[in-house]
Amino acid sequence: MFVRMLKLSDTERSRYQLGSHRVAVHAAAPCPVDVKRRMIEWWGPILEEYYAGTEGNGSTAIGSKEWLEHPGSVGRSRSGVLHVCDEDGKELPP
Repeated sequence: MFVRMLKLSDTERSRYQLGSHRVAVHAAAPCPVDVKRRMIEWWGPILEEYYAGTEGNGSTAIGSKEWLEHPGSVGRSRSGVLHVCDEDGKELPP
């Protein structure tokens, strides 16, 4: 959706008043760094992103400010310690 919105012309974008837009949450798929950076430039630092495993086995979240400091990050765990493993189940380093 962000990619389609970024294709709007400046004239089209200026038709919308975003002054009351306080937060926008996106999830479910990785957002390319360039796309997210351009959305933050357009909307301001109101983007919140989260990832979660199926059956509630873990989640991460990150806001615009932290993301700008660490582009491409999925954020910090919101539910304890998460372990990232390779295809053989071996835990990977942080």
